[in-house]
Amino acid sequence: MGRSFRKQTRADFAVRLDKVERRFEAQLPRRMRRDRGGNHMRLYTTASFVWTWVVLKTAGDPAGTKAWLMDRGVPQDDLQLGMAAIAAALTVSFVLLIKHILTGLLRARGYYDSGAILMGFAVALTLQTIPTDTYRAGYNLIGDDAQEALSRVQTRARDIDWTTVINTASDVTTQANLRGGSQEVKKVRLD
Repeated sequence: MGRSFRKQTRADFAVRLDKVERRFEAQLPRRMRRDRGGNHMRLYTTASFVWTWVVLKTAGDPAGTKAWLMDRGVPQDDLQLGMAAIAAALTVSFVLLIKHILTGLLRARGYYDSGAILMGFAVALTLQTIPTDTYRAGYNLIGDDAQEALSRVQTRARDIDWTTVINTASDVTTQANLRGGSQEVKKVRLD
């Protein structure tokens, strides 16, 4: 019985090289190893964008933040504590931003992820600092049909009473269906 040979493809070569590289890389000192970061670029960029947006809105309008806390029923005694906690979160955010800038500039371990975080920060900062006149000019350029559709969506979203919204796909029903349980749908009001 003879051996059968098959032609090695590029994928076979990549698998073999990855095995050899991992063995070689394990022997290197930690500072010389290749950075394998960058696997979660979209997640880091999105999270950074959202967090930066919240931080900029909060830091830009402390009186509005205080009014928002008061509207949520925070007692007057706890209001000062809440504002101090927000100030601490802003300070930590600033320190971490400096850390990611230095990581990206010095190309230290994890600089791919720092680049994604800095990209989210830059986009949020850019959108926050665009003047209102620029938004209005862009809105006027999109045409009458698109303007009408956007205003209709905005009006309908504003009219929704979110306290009466019922989640029809409760966790209990979803878990039962995933386990192959009853196909009967139970309406559960989540309060």
